[in-house]
Amino acid sequence: MIQSSRPVPPSTSHTLPRTQPDTSSGLLVGPRLVVLSGSPRTGSRTLAVARGLVERITEDLPAASVEIIDLAELARHLFDGDSRVAAAARTVAAADLLIVASPVYKGSYTGLLKVFLDLLPGGALRGVTAIPLVLSAAPDHSFAGEAYLRPVLVELGAAVPARSFAVIEEQIPDLDVVFDSWVVSYVSALRASVAANAGTARPALAAEPDRPAHAEAAPSPVRSDAVRSDAVRSDAVRSDAVRSDAVRSDTVRPDTVRPETTRTEPARPVPSVLAPAASAVPSTGSGASSSGSSGVAVGVRTALRAGLAGAVL
Repeated sequence: MIQSSRPVPPSTSHTLPRTQPDTSSGLLVGPRLVVLSGSPRTGSRTLAVARGLVERITEDLPAASVEIIDLAELARHLFDGDSRVAAAARTVAAADLLIVASPVYKGSYTGLLKVFLDLLPGGALRGVTAIPLVLSAAPDHSFAGEAYLRPVLVELGAAVPARSFAVIEEQIPDLDVVFDSWVVSYVSALRASVAANAGTARPALAAEPDRPAHAEAAPSPVRSDAVRSDAVRSDAVRSDAVRSDAVRSDTVRPDTVRPETTRTEPARPVPSVLAPAASAVPSTGSGASSSGSSGVAVGVRTALRAGLAGAVL
């Protein structure tokens, strides 16, 4: 267990005021200080180191309030939409000075801390001065605060004016020396950052009601523009289909509209048998009897049948 000669400040109420300028004296009221511990173990050494750093910082930069958020106590509720998680997010976003502490796991900060930070909306830490704190077992991992934790805090809108506070397990017996060295180097930058952010408008994080773990997220709304554009595209597809049908119908229509023509057989040559038959008919004058004409017609028809029959065979 970490030993320190200074008493550890207790966690205070969430109702204490945040940093505001004192209009009567022009001085700055102490900042609202929040500690966020990302260790998956309750009562961890990481949280103890963070408490010790808070004690040392408040000697040079008195705080109006100190609040502790131990994510190990909220781990099972991070995906449930629990009201306690929403309250913790609002407390973090309302901090003036925020210490984000994590042990080094696999060369980076913990997944538990990552999940909580991912629940915060973009710009949630705007106006917050943040201090990354990492506790590692070997010197090779002491860079995790600068390499991985700082970029996430900056992405969320926080100001990180000081170098990450990195502690190696072998330094735990001499933490007072480590605290003094770090605070002396960066307390002025922290004080200036807190003062500069005092009037910054903070994003409002709405309280989320409790919901069962199996509740599904509501589907994202579809933009009306996208719906209209899809309709336009579908209309274009239909019009293209109509045009293509018209092209096909134009191709077919001439054959269907054009009336069918009667196919005429080529005139067959008159069989030569008709010539002698015709010549064999006696020539009569204009006063020939009808019976003679009738006989000629019968002879012609008989010869024609015989000639056609011969042609077909």
